Amino acid sequence: MNIADSHAHIYDKKFNKDREEVIKRAKDSQIRLIIVPSEDINSAHRALKLHLDYPDYIFPAAGFHPHDTEKFDYQLLEHELATQKYVAIGEIGLDYYYDRDVIDEQKYILQKQFELAIKYELPVILHVREAFSDIFQILDKFPELQGVFHCFTGGKAEAEEVLKRGFYISFSGIITYRNAEKIREAALYVSPSKMLIETDSPYLAPLPERGKRNEPSFIIHTLLAIAEIKNMSTETLAEITLNNTKKLFKINV
Repeated sequence: MNIADSHAHIYDKKFNKDREEVIKRAKDSQIRLIIVPSEDINSAHRALKLHLDYPDYIFPAAGFHPHDTEKFDYQLLEHELATQKYVAIGEIGLDYYYDRDVIDEQKYILQKQFELAIKYELPVILHVREAFSDIFQILDKFPELQGVFHCFTGGKAEAEEVLKRGFYISFSGIITYRNAEKIREAALYVSPSKMLIETDSPYLAPLPERGKRNEPSFIIHTLLAIAEIKNMSTETLAEITLNNTKKLFKINV
């Protein structure tokens, strides 16, 4: 079986004591590549270092997370994209869950990063929480963009809007949770050809690992859950989502 983890923050300090072992377990679990998004420039550098250490296995993305609006530096991000090899801009997006006082700043920063994505012909990795309507309105100003809605938390209606815009939808371990019925309905609706899977490590460990630090090797539980929803073999779903990941991020390994 060949699997891709399309979103894992394995530069996170929670992996400092055993990062090499985590990566070995991922390889032993038939994970063939890992996309490592960042939250700011410092984490982008850590993601890039992992790529240099594992050049055909770990692939970094650079961007400013909506929780880090105060850190945003357009020129610094453009310098990174112009001088280093990143496969995407991300994770970026809108998050209205914690602080609605910075909505305007989030929208501005997102659009500036969309401009860079177009300039450097890179896909975007989108974080969206309680902000689907606004992000769809902004995306409609940038019809040439490609990318993925990571850790999808919408239902079928939101999935329809995502697919209308040609984006992929990535499902995480949340899909295994008992209260995630609307996400499972979305997974039933989404064609495997537009689907990615992820761990979002170290967060959101799937059942039966919930409560633990998440890591890429746990992705098998998410894969099994989606394969059951779609009534297809895990091997077929793994291969399709691996190929989707390679296509979106232009990876040839």
